[in-house]
Amino acid sequence: MSHGSRGVLRNAAALLIGRALGQIVRAVAVLWAAAHLGPGGWGVFGYLVASLDIFKVLTNFGLDTAAIRAFALSRDAPRATERAVATLKVGTAALGFVLVAIVALLASGYQGYRGWMILLGVTLLPQAFTATLTARFQAEHAMERLIVVQIVTGVVYLGAVYLLVHAGSGVGGFIVLLVVLELVSLLATFGIWRRTFARAAATATSAARGFRATLAPLVRQAVPLGAVELLSMVYSRLGVFLLEHFHGHDATGRFYAAMKIADPLVIIGGAIAISALPVLSRLAAEHRTRDVVRLFVRYSVGSAVLACVLAAIVSFYSADVLRLLRPQYVAGAPALSALAWATAFMLQNQLSSTVLYAYGKFHYVAACAAFNLLVCIALGLWLVPMWGVAGAGLAALGTEGLNAIVQLTLVAKVLRAARKGALA
Repeated sequence: MSHGSRGVLRNAAALLIGRALGQIVRAVAVLWAAAHLGPGGWGVFGYLVASLDIFKVLTNFGLDTAAIRAFALSRDAPRATERAVATLKVGTAALGFVLVAIVALLASGYQGYRGWMILLGVTLLPQAFTATLTARFQAEHAMERLIVVQIVTGVVYLGAVYLLVHAGSGVGGFIVLLVVLELVSLLATFGIWRRTFARAAATATSAARGFRATLAPLVRQAVPLGAVELLSMVYSRLGVFLLEHFHGHDATGRFYAAMKIADPLVIIGGAIAISALPVLSRLAAEHRTRDVVRLFVRYSVGSAVLACVLAAIVSFYSADVLRLLRPQYVAGAPALSALAWATAFMLQNQLSSTVLYAYGKFHYVAACAAFNLLVCIALGLWLVPMWGVAGAGLAALGTEGLNAIVQLTLVAKVLRAARKGALA
């Protein structure tokens, strides 16, 4: 096995271990909070958080993925890349907060929750800096150093939920908790970053000279990536917004609970995909198409087998898991089953996107994301009014399944062209 492949697996394993440990603890906290708030309160919470997720994507707007690729392809000025990303993110985070405040104050859908929405907007700045610092660890295949961050935030979350539940806190208390968690995550990540990279950053002579040269290509790459992330986030949260509009807080709460239970399944493909990006980018730049194909097939098959096994288990026990929260959540079992299988397709789509990113085909992924949004809107408007929570889950499943076919077709096209180019 090549050094690059070992790096991918080691980094993916670190991501999986860190996220799995953190997600297990956080999952307990999330389910505890959902049981405490009930479908109605959890629906309000989910609606606000899903709204914030859109603004998080606007704040990031592709910069993290572009930074990982930049680190992988040019390692002579990592500090310049970090400075360029951080500078851009200060501006995008400030703009994101302003947009949150404007939407919260003007949109009628946030009446009664405007203060909570604006408070959530505060999390955009620490989240932006945490993601910037994390990108360096991802590019350097050093994610094992951040395992402790996932565990610490998970433990803090669980302990805080315990206190909030016993204090009888409502939705507002859990909103404040999210702000605290972002600050804890930033402080922990920054402390580890200083011990790992600060000395190298201080001695980098190319940082000042490379800042402007790094900024322009980052922006060029980030724009299509940001469009992809924004479109993807909108269609992944569309079910929440449609349910809130057509069926109210209770239905939204049932679907959001199903989403949070299915979310940990995404860490499998996400860990492998983000870890594979630096290696695949270098292999693509070196015209080593056979190696790209070999790694893509290996990771696709492995993640597919694991994802399908987990999806089958979650689907079989979906009603029992939701009953542990409250009997009122059991109506969300069909949605949980559909989301579990949608996640299996989503993992393959993440890996396919990684190959397209490695070859610089950002516009292909952007076109796919736009197509997915249209499909999801059509399916959502058809299924959600008719079947409610189950319809939202089926809309997500249909969108991801069709997306898998489209992206695999594009990957085959790109790899075939790359192989012909290498032979020529």
